[in-house]
Amino acid sequence: MMNTLAIAVAAVLFASGLYVRFSQSWSGLYQANIIFHPAFGLAATLWLIVFYIEHAREHTGDAPVRRGAGSRALVAGTLALGALCAYWPRPFLALACVLCAFGFWFTTRRMLAGRLAGAVKIAAAGWQLVYFLLLLNLFTGMALLPMQNVARSGYLFLLHEWAGYAAVAAFAFSLAVPFAARASEPGGVRRYWTAARAAIVVSAFFAAGLFALVSLEDQVPGPVYNASLSTIPIEKRAPEDKFPAPLPADVAEMAQMSQSCAENPGCHQQEMEDFLISNHNLSVRTPYFQKNLRMLKEEIGEENLLICAGCHYPYMMLSGNLDYEYYKTNNGFSCVYCHQIGSVRKHASDKRITYLTVEPHVAHLKMFYNADGNPRISKWNELLVKLNPTGHGRVFTRPLYFKDEYCQVCHELQIKTPKFAGLQRNTCIRCHMQPRRLLGFEGAKMNHYFPGTNTAVPHTLGLHEVVDMVQAWVRGDIDSSAPDAKFWTLRKSSGERSERAVWLFMNIEPQSAPRPGERFSFNVITTNTGIDHQFPSAPLDLVEAWLHVRVLDATGSTVYELGALDENFRLAPDYPEQHRLGGYMLDSQNHLLIQNRVWDIQKKIILRNIMPYESVKDRIEFTLPENARGPLRVTASWMYRKLNQDFVDWGLEDTDMGDLPKTAPATVVGDVTATLKMDSGKTPHAMPGGN
Repeated sequence: MMNTLAIAVAAVLFASGLYVRFSQSWSGLYQANIIFHPAFGLAATLWLIVFYIEHAREHTGDAPVRRGAGSRALVAGTLALGALCAYWPRPFLALACVLCAFGFWFTTRRMLAGRLAGAVKIAAAGWQLVYFLLLLNLFTGMALLPMQNVARSGYLFLLHEWAGYAAVAAFAFSLAVPFAARASEPGGVRRYWTAARAAIVVSAFFAAGLFALVSLEDQVPGPVYNASLSTIPIEKRAPEDKFPAPLPADVAEMAQMSQSCAENPGCHQQEMEDFLISNHNLSVRTPYFQKNLRMLKEEIGEENLLICAGCHYPYMMLSGNLDYEYYKTNNGFSCVYCHQIGSVRKHASDKRITYLTVEPHVAHLKMFYNADGNPRISKWNELLVKLNPTGHGRVFTRPLYFKDEYCQVCHELQIKTPKFAGLQRNTCIRCHMQPRRLLGFEGAKMNHYFPGTNTAVPHTLGLHEVVDMVQAWVRGDIDSSAPDAKFWTLRKSSGERSERAVWLFMNIEPQSAPRPGERFSFNVITTNTGIDHQFPSAPLDLVEAWLHVRVLDATGSTVYELGALDENFRLAPDYPEQHRLGGYMLDSQNHLLIQNRVWDIQKKIILRNIMPYESVKDRIEFTLPENARGPLRVTASWMYRKLNQDFVDWGLEDTDMGDLPKTAPATVVGDVTATLKMDSGKTPHAMPGGN
C-alpha cells in the first residue's frame, strides 16, 4: 500500500512539474497549478523522504532509527540551507550538491559491501539515489520560494527541473531491477516483459495526455497583427501589404506596456533604465522627427503616418490612433511590443518590404494590466510570476530574438548581412547588447540601450551623459568584442591586444620622403575589421562620413589639415568628394532627396562605402612648408555624424536648443597616428599606431 501511494504521489508531483515546465498558457488551471506544485511538492517530498529512509533501512538491515528526530534534523537542515541559498545562491548551492553526492556515496557504500543479493544491492542503491535527488529537489525548491531577484534564479530552476527528471529515472530504475532479477525464474521473462510493456503503455498515455493539454491551452487563438513594414505610401501598396484593422483597444494598451515590467523589486529595472533613454524609444520625440512627420501628413495624408509606425512608434499601428504628437511626451516603443513579436520575414522579391507578426499573449498580459488603464501588477500576480519566472520568461523570450533577422526586420533597408562571414561574425546583439557594465552602467545584464552611431537623438534632447557614452562606444573606447572572439582580435607587433575595439583598422603608407618645401604624399588604408556590416549604414540623405587628416611638425604647428569643420559645423566647400563615404538618394522626380522624405524615394545611389573585411585607400598629397621641422606626426580619422548640417538646420530651425549647438555631434569611428622622420634622401620611417 505504501509503495503504491508513494508511486501515485511521485506521479502527481512529476505531472504537475511537467505542466508548469512546458505550458505557458497562464490559464486559470495553469495559475492554480503554480500554487499547487510547490505546496504539494513540499508536503509530498517531506513525506517521501521519511518513507525512503524507512525503505532504505529495510534493505540494509540497519538497526531501527528514531524517525522523528532524524526527519526533524533533515528538514531543519534543508530549510536552513535553502534559505541561505536564496540570498547567497552559488556557494550554498554548490555545498548542497557536494553534501548530496557525499551522502549518497556514504550510505550506498555499506549496502554494496553487504551480503545481500546483487539485484537487491542495485535496487537499494537506486532507492538511495532517489532519496538524495529528492533531497536536492526539495533544497532547490525551498531556495526558490523566498528568492526576490528573479534574474538570479535561472540556474536554480534548471537544477530543480533536472533533479526531478533524474529522480523519476532513478525511481523507474529501482522498480525495474527486481523485475529483471526474476527474469531467470520459470516464466520470468514473460512476466518481466508484460510488466515492462504495461509500464511503457501507461507512460505513453500519461505523456500524450499531458502534452495534449499543454498544446490545447497554448494554441488558444488570440489576437494577431500582421504588419507590412515599408516606406511605400499606403495607396501604392498591394492589397496584402496594407495595414490590417487595429487590435482591440484593451489589447493595444497592453501591447504598449512598459511600466509594470520594472515596478517591483527584482524585476527589470535595469533594462527599463536603458530603454527609457534609448534611441529606439526617444527618436520620435525629437523636433526634427516631429517636423518630418508633419510634412509627411501634409504631403501624402494622415493615414500614411502608419508607414513609419512599425519601426518608430508601433502603438499608432496597433491602436489606430493617428496623433503623432502624442509621442512628444510618451514612449515610442514598449517592452511588450518588442517581446511579443512572433515571426518576421522578408518580401519574396521587393527588398523594400519586410513583415512582422505581433502575437499578444493576452492571458498573461492581463496580469499586468488593470481595466482603469493603469498598468500595475497585483501582489497575487507578482507571487505567481515569481513562483514561475521561467514560464514568465518563455512568454516574452523566443529564439527569434537572438537572430539577426529580428533586428533586420526594421533595419533591412540600411544594414545588409555580409555574404562572407569570415572565421566568425558577431550577431547584432553581441555588438549592440553587450553587458551594461561595459557601457558604464551598473550590472552585467545585456543592455537595452543598443548603442550605435546616433548621437543626434540624445544631443537634441539634452542627454549629455548618453552622448558621451555613445561617442566612447563609437570611438572604440568600450571594448564590445565577444569573449570567444578575442582570440581573433588584431594585436600590436608586441603581441598585446589593443584595449580599444577595432571597428576600422587603419594604416598610413608614405609614398614619398617628407622634405620641407616639396610635395609629400601618403595613403590612408582603411579596412573594415570590426563592423560586421557596411560603413556607413544609415539613410544616405542624412548621414555624413568623411576623412579628417591633420599633420603636425616637431614644434606642434599644423602644417596640413583636411576635413575640419568650420564655425557653422560644415566642411569646406572644396572638400574632396573622393574622401567621403556614403551616397545620396533620388526622389520620384529624379531630384536629390532632401529633408528625409522617405515616402518619395525612387533610387538609392551608393558612391562609396566599406564592406566587411574590405579595404579602401585614400591618397593625400600636399606641399610641406619650407619651415617645417621633423619628425611629422600624422593623424587620420574617419568622422561620422548621423545628420548632416543641412538637415539639422532645417529640422531644428524653430527649436530653442539653449546653450547646445545646433548640430549632430561628430565622432571618431577609426583613427591612426604615425610618426614620420624627415630624413633627406632616405626612406621615411613610419611607426603607425592607434585604431
